[in-house]
Amino acid sequence: MYEILKQIATPAIITGLISSLYAYFQKKKEDYRKYVYENKQENFKELVVYADELVNKGITNPDLEKLLFKISQKINPYGRKIKTFGKYQWIEDDGYVWYQIEMIEKKLASQILQIEDLKELAHRIQISKRLLDIKVENNIPIINSAKIWFYLFQYAMLLLQVFFIYSWYQSFIEQSTIDSLVLAFCLLVVVILFFLLPELSINESDDRKSEIRITVLLFVIAAVDAGIAYYLYNNSSIALLVGMVSFCLSLGEVISKAIIFGESEIGKVSTIYIEEYRKLQGPKLSKRRFRNYFKVIPFLNKIKILFHKDKREGNDDL
Repeated sequence: MYEILKQIATPAIITGLISSLYAYFQKKKEDYRKYVYENKQENFKELVVYADELVNKGITNPDLEKLLFKISQKINPYGRKIKTFGKYQWIEDDGYVWYQIEMIEKKLASQILQIEDLKELAHRIQISKRLLDIKVENNIPIINSAKIWFYLFQYAMLLLQVFFIYSWYQSFIEQSTIDSLVLAFCLLVVVILFFLLPELSINESDDRKSEIRITVLLFVIAAVDAGIAYYLYNNSSIALLVGMVSFCLSLGEVISKAIIFGESEIGKVSTIYIEEYRKLQGPKLSKRRFRNYFKVIPFLNKIKILFHKDKREGNDDL
């Protein structure tokens, strides 16, 4: 069994397999993206007309309920009172548009509807169209400093894992053991976690558990890398150094991803409509404000609070 694994686990075969899988899933992603965006663009051609009709005919429009129904047919159906995903998914699924539609329906039933409510719905439709246009246009994203740092952290971490994979391969050739297979599994888990972590940090719901989970994953990645380094070199100083470097790279990637998200179009929309999202999540979150995109790591929040506290005390002394 080990002899077969030695023959299969060559760098050329592993690289070829990873490249083939990446190309396959990238092609599927692009096909799906093209299909979805082309259909949504067709829907928005009608939605823009409906938005104009909302404002032009106003609250006296006898067909207002029919018009609202037509709008609801053209937006994402999964955004209606969504509770299972975080703010990012809520914006993706037009949740903020659904929120305004339902508010208009309630005011219409109570006969307290105002033209400003219809203008707000038209404005939200325009925002949705803008987000879609950005996605279609940004095949080549604009590079800013946060993106540069994000890619640097990501590639540095990836190089570290590739180095560990190469060292594991050399160790595996010299001595094939069960520990080597466990080591390979841990390396695979770390690589997967490292690519998933940034997405988890911006898709988090307004829940303390999600923040704790992200923090735990950061320490898990660092601990696994430190353990692998100790296994390969049997040196606690090297293991500690590798763990610290791994943690810093992972943390840097998460923070830079949060900054990118906060500066993006969808990040801006998320900060505008966070209160609405919070209200739809039920009584569990009714007493807590939504955390902004920087507050992904709990202990960073404490540092920020202490910093502002010391600053205020310094101003008071003056």
